[in-house]
Amino acid sequence: FHVSQRGDPQLSAIPKDLIAFFRAATCMVDVNNQANVVPTLGHGYSSKIQALLRDIPKDERSVIFTSSITALTHLMTIFKACGITYRALYTRQNSSAAEKAVETWKQSIIDEEGNVTFSARVLIVQAGAAASGLTLTAACKMFFLEPFVRQEEELQAFARCHRFGQVNPVHVKVYFSPVSVESRLLEWRKLAESAGPQDTRVVYTDFMDVDYGDNNNDEKESGNDVDEPSGEDSDDVNQTLFLLGLN
Repeated sequence: FHVSQRGDPQLSAIPKDLIAFFRAATCMVDVNNQANVVPTLGHGYSSKIQALLRDIPKDERSVIFTSSITALTHLMTIFKACGITYRALYTRQNSSAAEKAVETWKQSIIDEEGNVTFSARVLIVQAGAAASGLTLTAACKMFFLEPFVRQEEELQAFARCHRFGQVNPVHVKVYFSPVSVESRLLEWRKLAESAGPQDTRVVYTDFMDVDYGDNNNDEKESGNDVDEPSGEDSDDVNQTLFLLGLN
């Protein structure tokens, strides 16, 4: 759509002022205005993205992890608009392309005055694309765009930078939106840590009543035909209910 203040023929029922507001809020370029320039750094972005843009160092490499391919694509678009050089790793990516992205990210050029220019300042990594043998010790600044559902994946991502060959302290920052699923996920982790492994209680929730029909008596006598949920499955159910505010 030609989203501009003058409107668009395909959106004739929408007020022009609303379209102009939408264009400004989403940083869309007015295709009818040739003098339109690239949006300024952080203009129209969410508070989380603005914080990330402020935190990305200019004089060293950094790694950004996200669990969503949509968020990864969104970051690529933002970095391109802001002039931030980057490379990306994502699931289902060709292995040779992934290796090339990492190697390009690690490259740098030092001029006669000692100034360092990086081929790419940022490496964006989707959760699941960080293989066990991946080494990212070229960076000591890590950013998580959101807390991962499984904390084990965060620890695995952290291990990509904090491993043998790293000579600098590794700094990690996790962004989350307050009063959201992300904040409830962090609250769930605190409750799990405070409970401890011995005090953790598993609660089974019945989603429906099961009618065994004519074989009801036989199954009750045998006691072996009804499978109870495993501990890991029940933990996932309880976590989901907690994140949705149902538990």
